[in-house]
Amino acid sequence: MVAKLQTMGYEAYFYEPAAGGHGYGRDNRERAAFEVLGFRFLKSKIDWLDGEA
Repeated sequence: MVAKLQTMGYEAYFYEPAAGGHGYGRDNRERAAFEVLGFRFLKSKIDWLDGEA
């Protein structure tokens, strides 16, 4: 789907967790890391990083 969107000229991103599958990780730590990754991506797209690296 990402490749199709990119060939159509859209900006598309894809991330697949190391654990794979349809879940968000194998434990709470991995799920939390996945949530942080999503929020940081969102904040970077709306230019709201608050000085974070």
